[in-house]
Order: sequence, then structure tokens, then C-alpha cells
Amino acid sequence: MGRHVMLYDLGTDIGESQNIAGTDRSQVARMEAEIAAWNRTLIGPQWPASKHSTVDFDGQSLELFY
Repeated sequence: MGRHVMLYDLGTDIGESQNIAGTDRSQVARMEAEIAAWNRTLIGPQWPASKHSTVDFDGQSLELFY
């Protein structure tokens, strides 16, 4: 299943109506690198495997984990 990346400029688009992830790839890459670095500092889960569900968002199928 593919990923659906969402990025919004809340300074100009408080309603999150314009996903700019496709046009601001450098910002997406920077944020993904920061998240990956942070994830490497975390310990593994101390509870059973997560549950998940699939939902439709903007015509794409997303898998949600909770």
C-alpha cells in the first residue's frame, strides 16, 4: 500500500485545503529525516501489536494504525 503524504502551510491555509507535499518536496524530505532520526531514539513498543483499519481519504485508501 502506498503512502499519502500531507503537508499544509497553516500560516496561509488554516483550513488545510491545499496539500503542498507534492510541490514542497524539500520540506517533506527534511521533516521525514527529522522523524526518522527521532524514531531511532525510541525504544520498541512494550505492548502487543497495534490494531489497524483502512479508510478512504481523497480517493486514496489509507491504512490507519492505533
